Amino acid sequence: MHIYLSEVLDWHADLSAQQKWDEKDHSPTRKKLLTALESIAGYNPEALLKRLPPDALYEEHAILLGKMNQHDLALSLYVHKVYQI
Repeated sequence: MHIYLSEVLDWHADLSAQQKWDEKDHSPTRKKLLTALESIAGYNPEALLKRLPPDALYEEHAILLGKMNQHDLALSLYVHKVYQI
């Protein structure tokens, strides 16, 4: 999972530097990361959450917040960020 996260963070940084980041874009690696975050247990969601940029990767944020039982925050992200995009 950490490999997927590192690749997605690099991809985000590259596109952001070019001002081409689009939250709706889902590279194959980002899709794998999302699947891993949802289905794999035994990782530290708080540590992964700290690695995410605060202004992007909202689906990833919401999944990790859900894993931390912060469902209200996760739902808020889905309503205000993920589905508004």
